[in-house]
Amino acid sequence: MRNSNLPILAAALAGPANRQDPHSRKRCPTAIRPATAAVQPPETIGGIKPPPILQQTTVMKPNPQLATGNLVRQLVCFWTIIAVMTVGVGLLRAGGLVPIVAVTGSHGGDYYATGMPALINGSGITKADPADPATWTFNGSSYADEWMASSLRVGSTITPGLNGKCAWVSFDLGATTAVKKLYLFNNNYGGGISGTNQFNLYCADSPTVALPTQPANDTYANTGLTPQGDYDFSGGGWTWFNTGGALTATTKGTTIVDLTGVSARYLAVEILSNWGETYAYNRVGFDEVAVTQVDAVAPTLAGTDIVDDKSGEPVLVNAPVTYKVTFGEDIAGSTVSAADFGNAGTAAITIGTITETSPGVFSVTVTPTSVGTLQLQVPAGASITDVAGNPLDTSAAIVDDTTIVVTDDLIPPTLAGSDIVDNQGGGPIAVSTVVVYTVTFSEDIAAGTVSADAFGNAGTTDIAFGTISETSPGVFSVQVTPTSGGTLQLQVPAGASITDVAGNPLNTSSAIVDDTVIAVDATPPTLAGSDIVDNKSGGPVVEGTLVTYTVTFSEDLAASTVSATDFGNAGTATVSIGTVGEVAPGVVAVQVTPTSAGTLQLQVPAGAFITDAVGVALNTDIAIVDDTTVTVDVNTAVASVISIAAVTGSHGGDSYANGMVSLTNGSGITMTDPANPATWTFSGSDYGAEWMANYLTGAVNAKKAWACFDLGATTALHTLYLFNSNYGGGPSGTKQYHLYYADSPTVALPARPNAGAYSDTGLTPQGDYDFSSGGWTLFNPLVPLTAPQSGTATVTLAGISARHLAVEILSNYGDTYAGGRVGFDEVAVTGVAGSGGTDYAAWQSTNGATGQTLDQDHDGDGVANGIEYFLGGNTNTTGFTALPGVTNTGGTLSITWTKAADYAGTYGTGADFVVETSSTLADGSWTPVAASGTPATPDTVSLDGNDVTYTFPSPLGAKKFARLKVTGP
Repeated sequence: MRNSNLPILAAALAGPANRQDPHSRKRCPTAIRPATAAVQPPETIGGIKPPPILQQTTVMKPNPQLATGNLVRQLVCFWTIIAVMTVGVGLLRAGGLVPIVAVTGSHGGDYYATGMPALINGSGITKADPADPATWTFNGSSYADEWMASSLRVGSTITPGLNGKCAWVSFDLGATTAVKKLYLFNNNYGGGISGTNQFNLYCADSPTVALPTQPANDTYANTGLTPQGDYDFSGGGWTWFNTGGALTATTKGTTIVDLTGVSARYLAVEILSNWGETYAYNRVGFDEVAVTQVDAVAPTLAGTDIVDDKSGEPVLVNAPVTYKVTFGEDIAGSTVSAADFGNAGTAAITIGTITETSPGVFSVTVTPTSVGTLQLQVPAGASITDVAGNPLDTSAAIVDDTTIVVTDDLIPPTLAGSDIVDNQGGGPIAVSTVVVYTVTFSEDIAAGTVSADAFGNAGTTDIAFGTISETSPGVFSVQVTPTSGGTLQLQVPAGASITDVAGNPLNTSSAIVDDTVIAVDATPPTLAGSDIVDNKSGGPVVEGTLVTYTVTFSEDLAASTVSATDFGNAGTATVSIGTVGEVAPGVVAVQVTPTSAGTLQLQVPAGAFITDAVGVALNTDIAIVDDTTVTVDVNTAVASVISIAAVTGSHGGDSYANGMVSLTNGSGITMTDPANPATWTFSGSDYGAEWMANYLTGAVNAKKAWACFDLGATTALHTLYLFNSNYGGGPSGTKQYHLYYADSPTVALPARPNAGAYSDTGLTPQGDYDFSSGGWTLFNPLVPLTAPQSGTATVTLAGISARHLAVEILSNYGDTYAGGRVGFDEVAVTGVAGSGGTDYAAWQSTNGATGQTLDQDHDGDGVANGIEYFLGGNTNTTGFTALPGVTNTGGTLSITWTKAADYAGTYGTGADFVVETSSTLADGSWTPVAASGTPATPDTVSLDGNDVTYTFPSPLGAKKFARLKVTGP
């Protein structure tokens, strides 16, 4: 029965349309446009809460562009959308998509469009799930993908059909079907204005008036009704669905109409208006149409759909197990209870909480209360239905396909990589080193299951197993010996069978690997001749010149295996090997002084024993020789022995000896050439001819005794000769010692004690003196010096000017008499000829700077007089004195000033010259730098012959400036 309150749309046309569609030859009238307002939707539609929708009032108003006098009816129509598209509706497909077998309508559509097949061919639509229209979305706005029918008309005049329709479409489902929902995907072309606005919905099983056949595309032939293409749905077996008022379709969107309770073969949409399109007789239509049917499918459940949270592993008695039971569709939760579950296994159980976690998915908590097996089931006869009331088939029990063992002893042993600990501190080690691993399991282990077969190497070296024993419950000692180079990483391999005493297996589904990798070194260190580099650029040098070699091995060394005995001269000059020390991993500094003319070619002699850090030896089957030969010339500047003006020390020595007088009186020494200590030899071993001091206790720097020699004036030094104590085989001779030098100590030295005198010198402990400050410079900053037992220690002092020399004795060769004695037989010092130097007055006279101070610039070259005096500046008063620059050696920055050969000043704060540094150049920011001997350590100064070198810190970090300051002599 038609609702008599439904409005009829009518319009009178007064002339041609006011625009031309570029795709058509036909013209259309001006659109009549609606006004809109946003409101809230109803709470639920078909049990589903939809998103916000529009409630719209449409007012048809006169078009001022139409000719005066034309009849335009004003129509007011209030409507509300019944249902709109929602997202995430679970299990919508339970009813299934209904095929549409035929489509017919008022005509075939727009001239260039596909026609009515576009309603069901999927064009313009993306189907995420082809069976679920709720997942379909628009993927374009092309009119060719849509059905757009022109409005009904008589001739060329738009004439609304029965019930005010402007177009209509009907869908044949092939058979009477209990339908669920109708999906209308509205036109999207041109901003959606050609989309359906208001419409009526009809349904029928067998219409008494046959529907016309589907017209071809662009076909406008009369179907035999009036007006052209109309069809009457008000009778003929059709039922009007929306008797309460016209329905409204969402513009450019999807409209869903809930058809629950409707059973029909045919559905028909009677379109009353569009959203404003006027082209070619007011086009209107849809993009796509789909229909779903009511769910009549029973739910399903298989054994594989019953899944426990224990992965099928054994569980303890009284330990809850949570099952996830997943039905084939949404289930009526009220039909699921504890009575619907049971155990197909042997253990007694209790059913706990049952919760529906999502549609059709239930969480079931089961607690086994006795040992046995657990296999959850839905027993035969259980009554469970889906939300549509379709029952689950329980004619036979539905049983979990997994059986869980329930036990009262379930704790397996564990072992982590961190529980495998070696006794080598993680290495590295050499091949054939026995490594003892302690493997600690979490509990007591059946010892019979632990053997060599239960272990392996995850590293690359070959291994051999030794003793494997259980040292305490669950703790095993495993001996492993690597037999080749590579890596050692003990493991319990995948598949190994180890159990605890109760028989629970260790989980070895994957290997359990030590978290420490030991490097096994089978490669010896190497050294080539090119790796032995002198600091004199290959020379030549004069005898007595200290040459420092940098010897770079291929890897880190065991420092204890590197000493002076591992080096020698492959040349012809006699040499003295001084300090040998590792300055960086694998890099050794070797101080060598040639003591005669000839050639110098440092070598590691055949048979020398040097190893890397793990004990692999350097191959010294043949000598390794420096590839550079340094020529050593005769040093014509060497002078005779310097007279020692005074000697003092920690005490006077043994009561039967001569005291400290013995150090300089020649007793026990034969002087072949009194002016050349290199010719002196021992003439006896009488302690009465030697100085032997008793040990100090608790002294500074752990010294045992000390002796200091005053040369009377600052002197350019050459060599210090220390003739060691020779008494009793030399056990009281000095072994390790430090050497200091100074020009004017700020702390006065005590007077020399008499022989056998032990009186306090005024220092603490009795007889001590602190050389670590007070103007003293340590000659050997790297490592202590060593004197040969019953022999002569020769120390080259080239480049050092000083008045005082001090020996700080650290140990002897074994003498323990009277608490331990130590000392020397004789001491001698040689100096450089002309060591008095050229004073500043003489330099002034020579260089035309008479009357000028050190800080003036006599020749105007920008270099102060004092610096030119120090550097031996150009005697031409207008000449320029070149200053040194910064040198970059392997990323280490340094600067070297070379002082004039006849400059006699001494280095240090308050002395004649000093190097200072600053980070800002500001007055008061300059700090003196201590001398460190050679080679220089970072942020120190080395004095090597006439070279004064400052080495910047590495890495440098912040900016730093260095300068040479000359104040005398």
